[in-house]
Amino acid sequence: MIAEPELGDEGNVRLRVNPQNAGPAPRIYFAEEAPVSESSAQLKENPYVTNALRVSFLICDVSGQYETGDPVTWSNKLVLRNQLSEIRPRVKGETTIVDGLIVFAVNTANQCLVPQGIPQAHWDKLSGAERFYLKLLDMEARGAKTLDNYQNFAKAFKVRDFKALLASQKANDARLKTAVEFERAEMSEGSELHQSVLRAVLYAVMELVKNVDGSEVLAHLTFNIPDYYSDMTRRELAVELAGYLAKRGEALRPDEASAARVLSELVKNQRLG
Repeated sequence: MIAEPELGDEGNVRLRVNPQNAGPAPRIYFAEEAPVSESSAQLKENPYVTNALRVSFLICDVSGQYETGDPVTWSNKLVLRNQLSEIRPRVKGETTIVDGLIVFAVNTANQCLVPQGIPQAHWDKLSGAERFYLKLLDMEARGAKTLDNYQNFAKAFKVRDFKALLASQKANDARLKTAVEFERAEMSEGSELHQSVLRAVLYAVMELVKNVDGSEVLAHLTFNIPDYYSDMTRRELAVELAGYLAKRGEALRPDEASAARVLSELVKNQRLG
C-alpha cells in the first residue's frame, strides 16, 4: 500500500492498494473507521482518496486460487498547523488543541491494541483478561515469545495475575496455556476469566479435543455463558472467538484450531427455542 499526501488543508491522502497473491482480478473491500468484511463497500477507485484516520482493506481472490487473508488497516498521520494568537485565560469547558491531541493519542493507542480479526464492537465488550489472552495469542502466532511482552500487556489491560494464564514463564520462551492445559482452571469465582465468554469457549474447545459429544459441549457452553439465550450478542461473540482461536491456532495448536472451527459451526447451527 502506497500513501501520497495531497496538497491543501483537508488532510486528504491518496492510497494506492497493490494486492499480492490475490489472483488476476482481486476484489478489494474497504471500511473507514470500522471493521471491514466482505459485506463492506467494494473499492472501485484505485488510488483511493480519503481523509479518514483509519481505513481497513480486505482483499479476496474471486478465482479461488488464494485464500482470503487478514484485513490490513492503514492509519493516517495527524498534521497540526498552529496559529499564534494573543494569550488569554482558558474559558471553563473549552476544548483546546492539547485536549484534542490527548484524546487522539488515547484513541490511537487503544486501536493499536486490538488484534486483527476481532471487530471493535466485540473487543469493547471483553474483559481485560480476555483482551490479554487474545492479544498475546495473536503475538504468539507471529513468533513473539519474550516474557516482557506478557508483562507489558498485562499492565496495559490491567490484568492482576497474568501468570495464571501462562503455561511457560521462561524469559525467552513464554506462552499462554492452551484450552487443554486450562482443563477446568480459571472458571471459579475470583478468576479474572470467571463467567467470561472466552473461558467458556476455551472449555468447549477442550471438550471437543477430548471427543465429548457436540450436543453435550453446547449444553455446557450455554450454561457457562451467562445470559446466553437472552442476549444474542453473547452467542455471536462465542462464534467470533471460536473463529479467532481457529485462525490464530492453526500453526500453534492444530488440534485445538480444528476443534474451534467445529465449535463455531455447532453454535451457528444450534437450534434455539
